[in-house]
Amino acid sequence: MITWMQRHKKYLVVTIWVSVIAFVGAGFVGWGAYDFNSSRSSAVAKVGEVKIPIREFQMTYGNHYAYYNSLFGGELTQEKANELGLEKIVLESMVNEALLLNYAADLGLSVLNSELKDALSQDETFHNESGIFDKNLYYQTLRSANLDSKTYESHLRKQILLDKLNSVLHITPNEEEEKIIASALLMQDRLSVRVLTINPNEVTMNEDDLKAFWEKQKSKYLTPKTYTIKSKQVLKDSSLEFDESDLKAFWEEREFDFRHEDGKVKSFEEAKDDALEAFFLEQARKEALQVYLGYKKGEVVVEDSQTVEAKNLPIDEEELMQAHVGDILKPIEIEDGYIIIELLSINDPEPMGFDEAKALARVDYEKEIINKTLEDRAKAQLTLFQGRDIGFVGRDSTVEIENLSSDEVAHFIAYVFDNNDKRGYVLLDEKAVLYEIMEQKLLDKTKLERYSDMIKESSKQLKSTEIDDSLLNALRKRYSIKYFYKGN
Repeated sequence: MITWMQRHKKYLVVTIWVSVIAFVGAGFVGWGAYDFNSSRSSAVAKVGEVKIPIREFQMTYGNHYAYYNSLFGGELTQEKANELGLEKIVLESMVNEALLLNYAADLGLSVLNSELKDALSQDETFHNESGIFDKNLYYQTLRSANLDSKTYESHLRKQILLDKLNSVLHITPNEEEEKIIASALLMQDRLSVRVLTINPNEVTMNEDDLKAFWEKQKSKYLTPKTYTIKSKQVLKDSSLEFDESDLKAFWEEREFDFRHEDGKVKSFEEAKDDALEAFFLEQARKEALQVYLGYKKGEVVVEDSQTVEAKNLPIDEEELMQAHVGDILKPIEIEDGYIIIELLSINDPEPMGFDEAKALARVDYEKEIINKTLEDRAKAQLTLFQGRDIGFVGRDSTVEIENLSSDEVAHFIAYVFDNNDKRGYVLLDEKAVLYEIMEQKLLDKTKLERYSDMIKESSKQLKSTEIDDSLLNALRKRYSIKYFYKGN
């Protein structure tokens, strides 16, 4: 936990800024499970002497929500976040941090004002163009993030304190421990392998079974997210009449935009064609601004609306994700001009009906049947199978196995070394790989020197993880934990 915190420090104001924005976009949680006792209402939990303020919980939740939303392609809903148990994940991570802060205080660790000042001055977020800490920029950035300096500096003090605790608990693995890790990482297995495949034509399914499969999985088959919009395009007009003097004046204003590949600024004659295209585009922008103003006043009317999937939008979806229903967006540049868009509605994904989802469900159901058939055959043949001896392999081995791609071989080898079974099977895409470990070499000394740095780092990580887990378990018994909000 402590090691993880050091790698993913959350006290950069830019991160907090993103967190707050993400939190607002998420609509935050319903407080159905919150204890509104007046003495507790400022915190979601109290761990020992450390309270976890609602404000910090909101920001941390927002940060996690933004991260998971990026994994879901910007389509994470609050319902999905609840299914993931996101609030509980956030709450427990903050409880763990509070346990460590209590322990740091008991050890007598603290943060001096000079240390806080050093941390602020070294944060490039608040540096001016000369690379020096700028107090005005600091306060301006915090205001933009809707933060006050007291809240931010309190958060920063905690992270500095956790840094100190980590340095106190940092224990370097000894030589014997590194040898154990090296043996685990560099051991080699001599494998006997057989690949089972299945002909898709062997798979049969009926409509009732397919529908029953869809019923269990229907939340997986969703319509795409769409946007209902009205739009008005203003394209550049290459037939527009102009005076040479107007074009030259335009070029003079923007001459540094027109350069050769070596960075040298083009002369007017050299830049003339490019400048002309930019000139026409600028005229389109000015016209688009007039159309936009007329649209907002009701003087420009767009009759037809369209519902469009995100992938087919004429602009980047990010532009609409930041807008509200009813907004008319300022002109956005597109190919050959500008577009003004009115956002009428955001249509979230919904479960498809059976007929609509049938083709997708059929593919998944076929895979399930194939995997089940392969698994049954693998189990039946496991004790008696005759495989091909592929020799000794290690975690980093690149070997060829008939009927397997290089990615499948890598997945198979990783599985073998991550499990303790002498004999087993691995299910891949429409394949099952049976294996038996015939012999082992515990340490390949020829690779020991080559992977020395990796072994040392792996040893440190493993030891840190073990220490962190044991410490947190002990601290949970040492300090009381009172939850005022249980999470969804």
